[in-house]
Amino acid sequence: MHTECLNIFDSDSLNYAANLITHGEIVASYFNGGFVFFGDVDQEETANKVFKIKKRPCEKTLGLSCDPLYLNEYVDLTAATLKHYPLQTIQQLYREIHALGLILPASDSGVPSYLIKNGAILIVWTEYPPHYPMRQLMEKLREKGKRAVLGASANISGEPTYTTLEQMIDTFGGKVPLILNGSCDLPAYRKKSTTIVDFTTKRPRLIREGSVPEKEIRECLERLDLGDLFVGQDVIRL
Repeated sequence: MHTECLNIFDSDSLNYAANLITHGEIVASYFNGGFVFFGDVDQEETANKVFKIKKRPCEKTLGLSCDPLYLNEYVDLTAATLKHYPLQTIQQLYREIHALGLILPASDSGVPSYLIKNGAILIVWTEYPPHYPMRQLMEKLREKGKRAVLGASANISGEPTYTTLEQMIDTFGGKVPLILNGSCDLPAYRKKSTTIVDFTTKRPRLIREGSVPEKEIRECLERLDLGDLFVGQDVIRL
């Protein structure tokens, strides 16, 4: 397989990426200071490709990336824990934090099994202005009848997030059809895997501290009246 490296800020490149994803391919893309794999959320073969290329055990799950506007398509809005966390407030949390992964109760319908673990789903989002590439890519996919993308960090499982095009080409050249490359002005501490917070309990629980520091999460939760963050001794810190 030939791997093309294209500019993420080029509209034609984004159209090409959307077409590849629509037809079941996985695309690597620069995202939040590192690279990730994206694929159509509703195609199981796409999920299998991500597991294989990352050398990730199939019993693991993958994340979902979608505009918070469409959370109702994947989240169980009747779940008891969401009585503590109104949907509108969760949506606002996504919009206020640089990059965040939330574990939320999964809907009983419309959610592929490879995205569900213990009845929950990991949804990752960064709020971009409408003209930014990732927002454009998501909109192009919606226009093609696709709902969202499944995603995973573009690395071999267990390794740190890859942050350079050279790493991507050395490891995944010839294994994916496209790498979207770009740049963004992010401080070094942001160039990590996404911070993850579990919202399936009565108190938000920090699972992994990555691109968003614990202090920043606490302040935002307090501002939005979403409760005090619980941090156990088992938290993963990157």
